[in-house]
Amino acid sequence: MKQLWHGGSIYTMEKEKDTVEAVLVEDGKIRAVGPYETLKNQADEQIDLKGAAMYPGFVDSHMHMIYQGEKLKRLDLSAAASVDEMLESIEKAAEKTSPGEWLFGEGWNENNFSDKRIPTLEELDAIREEPILLRRVCHHVLLGNSAALHFGGITETSEPPPGGKIGRNHNGKPNGLLYEQAMNLITDAIPKEGEKYIESLTEALNLAVDKMLSKGLTGSNTDDMHYFGTFTNPLEAFRRVIGKKKHFRVNLLRHHAVFEAMAMAEHTFGDSFIELGAM
Repeated sequence: MKQLWHGGSIYTMEKEKDTVEAVLVEDGKIRAVGPYETLKNQADEQIDLKGAAMYPGFVDSHMHMIYQGEKLKRLDLSAAASVDEMLESIEKAAEKTSPGEWLFGEGWNENNFSDKRIPTLEELDAIREEPILLRRVCHHVLLGNSAALHFGGITETSEPPPGGKIGRNHNGKPNGLLYEQAMNLITDAIPKEGEKYIESLTEALNLAVDKMLSKGLTGSNTDDMHYFGTFTNPLEAFRRVIGKKKHFRVNLLRHHAVFEAMAMAEHTFGDSFIELGAM
């Protein structure tokens, strides 16, 4: 069936402010663009935009799609306006988190709090004995409880890695804050292998794609190949989601740490919506 879209501002994006009167579509592909009178007799169905604007699908120039999906899965702390609100949200999430699971949160920002105070290690420990790990809105700072620090092997005598910092209280003991490269002490220790892990990446990626499609994004250049264990883990998640289930195009940017391994693997994707991108 051929559909004719018309009756609005239809931007082709071929050049600045370039518009057409109508777009003829068949089987999900654009067959022709041009004047309404020229195309109307070729259509089986007409869709009137009623003055709305129509654009080609947007493509994000650089993001981390799996991280975005994980953010959608995790406790959202971005709306917290005080330490008390943040702690209350963590307490409620802890009630719904199984004892054997980590409690992950995203988006806290002490600059939104009247006193600019960050929750203490002791306040997090009072909520839960199992690991709590909370990523700041900037993604350059983590806040964890004692269980999370212990999992990462962080003690009073731990030295920060180059390019990182371990936050400490007035007694010199770790206060739960990890900056920049020090975050890897915990995140690198979290197991990143096996079918269950790949399933979790696949779930996160599905959420990310659905969210992006809802905003008019139909493709992305995305950097995910180095942060989830071996590159084959995120690559398998993309294989399971893109093309087969979601009509969404991805250009997989290749982190320098895995570029050579990915090049030697010589992956092919047939007619899928996946292509390997630059370093």
